[in-house]
Amino acid sequence: MFSFIDISGDVRSKDNNYYVVAAAATINNEHISSLINKIHSLKRDCLDNETLEIKSTEFVNKNTLENSNLRKHAFIERFIKEILIEFKFSAVIMRNTPIEKYFNREILPAHYIFLMQRINKIAEIQKKQVLVIIDNEARCIDRWTAFAFNNYLFRSSGGKKLLNIVEMPIFADSEMTQGLQVADIAAGIIKRYYDLQLNMGTAPKTEYENKIVEYYAIIARHAPNNSNYVGLYEAPDDFIRRNFGIDNN
Repeated sequence: MFSFIDISGDVRSKDNNYYVVAAAATINNEHISSLINKIHSLKRDCLDNETLEIKSTEFVNKNTLENSNLRKHAFIERFIKEILIEFKFSAVIMRNTPIEKYFNREILPAHYIFLMQRINKIAEIQKKQVLVIIDNEARCIDRWTAFAFNNYLFRSSGGKKLLNIVEMPIFADSEMTQGLQVADIAAGIIKRYYDLQLNMGTAPKTEYENKIVEYYAIIARHAPNNSNYVGLYEAPDDFIRRNFGIDNN
């Protein structure tokens, strides 16, 4: 299996009025080739560009979702309903809290741990091994994340229980990796759902909000819950402060 991880938002932001979402899109490796071909065909048919990188900022926004005559609108509708539904999703949804200090680079960030627990359970149920593929940020950040990833798997009691995760993560360019683009779209949809406070049961007021509710519901249906984990995990309000802030030194 492959599990693609993308993060929407920045835990270092000073804006406390929005959410940060870490999302994983997991799929059986025997399905990935046909899906990549479908994505290329969809880009060609709707956008006339097979190589275009699909980013949530470009496709999951008010202008695109409220204008059904746009090519982007037609594309994202089909992408959600033909491509996204082939994946299983996990997410950690964090309310942003302005922090004074970033996390210790030798310790695996908490959202990765929570995601790996859920990814491992998906693979365990299917009796598969899963390779984690993370959207690259920068060479230095990737190096320390890889170190922390292995440190957690090999040296922590929790990590040693994740027997279905391949020990070394891969860092890939989202522009070249279709699975990361799926994870980016999912993370973006979940983030907008929470940023718009639609998680509070507020009735959608615009076509844009209607579409976000519709897309979020599709992701939720493909985010398996089990006796151990909720697929889409809404973290406590102080999650970022406790796990990334100055008092987590």
